[in-house]
Amino acid sequence: MIKKILKYLILYILHFIIIKSTEVSIKNEEELNDILYNSNDNTLTININNNNDDIILSKDIIIYKDNIKKLCIQGISKESSILRFNEISKEFILNNSFEEFKLINVTLYGSLKFNNIKNVNLDNSVLHGTMKFDSSNTNNEMIEMNNFIYYLDTDITNNGIELYGNVTIKHSNFYGNSNCKESILYYNGGNINKIDISDSYFDGKYSNNCLSIYDAISSNISSSTFKNGGSYNGDGGGAIRIRRSISYINNCNFQNNYSITNGGIFDIRDSPMLYIDNIEASNSTAAERGSFLYIFSDYYVKTKAFIYNSKHQGIQTTQHSNHKGFIASVEGYTYLYMENFYSDNLYGGNGIGAFTLTQGSSIEIVTLEINVLTGHDTGGLLLTSYDEEVGATFILKGGTFVKMIQNEKDKPSAILIWISKNVDISVSDIIMEEINSYGKYLIYQGSPSTMEINNLEINYINTNRELILFRSESHSIVEKNIVILNNIHISNVSFLEGILSADYADITINNSTFEYMYNDYLDKEFKYISVSSSMIKLGLNSKLSINNSVFDSITEDIGFKSKNNTFITLNNCEISYCSFVQSIFMIDTNNEENLGHYSINNSKFFYNSGYNGGIINIKEIDSSSSVNFNFSTFENNFGSNYGGISYSTSYSSPLFVKFNNCTFIDNKSPYGSISYSLNKLSEPYYSNIDELKQIKNAFGTNPTKIKYINGPSDRVITVTSGSDIPNNIHFKLYDDYDVESNIFTFEHIDLSFERIIFFNIHVNDESNVYLKGQTVSYCWDTHCTLPAIKIIGNPGEYKLLLNFITYGIYDKFQNAFEIDLKIEECDTSKYLYQDILNINLKSCYSPKCDVSCNSGICANLNVCNCVDKRYKGIYCNEYYELERLNKFDIISKIIAIVLIVAVIIITIAVILYRNNPIIKSWFFIGIWLHACKNI
Repeated sequence: MIKKILKYLILYILHFIIIKSTEVSIKNEEELNDILYNSNDNTLTININNNNDDIILSKDIIIYKDNIKKLCIQGISKESSILRFNEISKEFILNNSFEEFKLINVTLYGSLKFNNIKNVNLDNSVLHGTMKFDSSNTNNEMIEMNNFIYYLDTDITNNGIELYGNVTIKHSNFYGNSNCKESILYYNGGNINKIDISDSYFDGKYSNNCLSIYDAISSNISSSTFKNGGSYNGDGGGAIRIRRSISYINNCNFQNNYSITNGGIFDIRDSPMLYIDNIEASNSTAAERGSFLYIFSDYYVKTKAFIYNSKHQGIQTTQHSNHKGFIASVEGYTYLYMENFYSDNLYGGNGIGAFTLTQGSSIEIVTLEINVLTGHDTGGLLLTSYDEEVGATFILKGGTFVKMIQNEKDKPSAILIWISKNVDISVSDIIMEEINSYGKYLIYQGSPSTMEINNLEINYINTNRELILFRSESHSIVEKNIVILNNIHISNVSFLEGILSADYADITINNSTFEYMYNDYLDKEFKYISVSSSMIKLGLNSKLSINNSVFDSITEDIGFKSKNNTFITLNNCEISYCSFVQSIFMIDTNNEENLGHYSINNSKFFYNSGYNGGIINIKEIDSSSSVNFNFSTFENNFGSNYGGISYSTSYSSPLFVKFNNCTFIDNKSPYGSISYSLNKLSEPYYSNIDELKQIKNAFGTNPTKIKYINGPSDRVITVTSGSDIPNNIHFKLYDDYDVESNIFTFEHIDLSFERIIFFNIHVNDESNVYLKGQTVSYCWDTHCTLPAIKIIGNPGEYKLLLNFITYGIYDKFQNAFEIDLKIEECDTSKYLYQDILNINLKSCYSPKCDVSCNSGICANLNVCNCVDKRYKGIYCNEYYELERLNKFDIISKIIAIVLIVAVIIITIAVILYRNNPIIKSWFFIGIWLHACKNI
């Protein structure tokens, strides 16, 4: 006990002998300099007692004294205790010897510079200027800021504060300035130190990056706010820039941050780990990549980043076409895990992709909600990847996306996901609503890659461009894609080009429903625009298995298209209320897109319609293709032209198209409610055909024979040369089942030359028989009728031949039909027998005049005989001419001359004796006038 007392007594005495401590008060610069430069104490405490007047400092303060180990400058309050350099560029410099520096309750206008100071404590103080620590020795430095306020007031500088060592910042505020080129606060941990920031506030004044952290073994940022940060030097990170550091960021708020390049809020590079929790961000944008987060790591670092319970709201950019990653851009070899992330109002302008991914990076997200997401570029609105390497992955478990708008209409683009190659995708439990898009695809998958989508629900897609929902593209069998779609429910899609299009892929679809999809839309001018389309389209060397799935109320050109060496299986599926311009299944080995091997098992086909074949159309088939329907049900399907179920023009159909143990109920078609084929030999194989033939009109074929139905009973046309053939000779077409082919009752809307059967008539001996009249005719209503023609020829027996020129709505069938023709001798006692057409063939005919010969006799064709008749002329209706009497003519002329001479004489006498009273009395004038009148 006595030894302990002596020990403490000795230590107490040594304290006063070795450590000299002084506390002084100052009022002006002179007193401050005097105590700093002349004090010999180890510990110095300077109290500022300036009666609320600023202490003006005219010179830099540079302290080199070795004896001072601890220095404390403290005031009454930061509002009243103010040290102010007369020029903001002047500095308070502490060198080497200091073990501890404290600034308490003081406001300093100027800059602080620390060279190898072990401990720095800034408490309840304000700094206007810069603060720099020497970077030559960062080991064991301790820097603490508490209730510290910093204003970056300075001439042009790179960083406002440069810190090294172990740093703790609490309850502090930092404000930027446009004179600063880079960061408000720059920290370098030298790979041995850490920085902790809590309950603090950073305002970049739209000019500075708020915080840069380099080489920290740990950085912890919590409960802080970062506003108005800006990165304009190309290093990225509008709010926080982190390099080669382990970082923990939680309970922070970010507002109005911007980067001219990457990382509107965070720019993280080559950092081993990043942990973010409970972040709220708004109106923060990067012009190029990663508005919320840009993160990159090289192959040897492989950053792991974790983001929990965070929000990102409101970005808007319209200027940069290369703007990518509205939420995060993950590049290099980085793994990003996100959970419970919410984002809204992401207006991407000309950019694309809430997330972007490159090289060997991976993204895993659990529960993502996005409300309003727009973009306008090649890529996907949710994910866009490029420069991918083997090993990259994208996993999404649980997502709700409302109002997604893809505005790119000139270049290929996707509504949800776009990957070029090497990225394995796993997406599950997704709900999408209010989709408006010009995008070409919902999801685009390049090769090689694997895509698995589970539990996707989309209730409406409005698109103004032809849309393929799932596009898997590969160009080589060695780079095959794998596609797995489970529990997909997509409905109400306009302008659909296809549900699935794939090349060199293995695809499985399970428990899915696709309904209410159409291949046209109503444009702004209220005109329907349609697109050539197919529900499923497979390229070379692909396999497709569809199980327990439904295709309902879909309008397309064709249901399935596939190229060579493709295998398609449907198990327990239902296709109902679908309308196809052609048919569901198209097989034509002369067309590379209509091949493939199909196996349809235990499936149902209800209320579907097609043109030729409500279910399947086989134009040509060989061993490169096959279709087998097993234990399937077909009910109320309709072939609007031929074949309620099947239509076939290939003689190989029974070998490669088979209906095994199938059920057929109330299927319909004008011809062949179940099957229509070229003939019996081209019908598909029906295992229960005998039973099905009991159904009226169940099977029909193209016409295979022509039957003479009306005309001479002996089927011989007997005429004399020049006579017309009878006008009631008809024939009809019959199929291979001897069923009349009554397909000629055309509605006016269907009438066109392409749909009409034309035929011509000729004879087997044209040197002896000539047909006069229209020898080309057509079939109409329910039959074909020989046209009205004249037969001119030498007596004998011939064949009248009928040949089809066109086949209308049929395929080509039997092309010739013969009728016996007999030309009898002409009875010249009753008829004329002459070559009236100048064709070296005589006609037997009766004289006939179209105009009456009146009193004459009709002697030939329009020739009248008027001999010995009262009249003459062509039609015996002209009078003969009368002869003139010459003596009478001479007497009449003489009398006329005498009268004319008498009149002349009387006229001359009247003129000569005009004054005679008798003449004046008008007597002779009256006689004269009367005489002239008579003449």
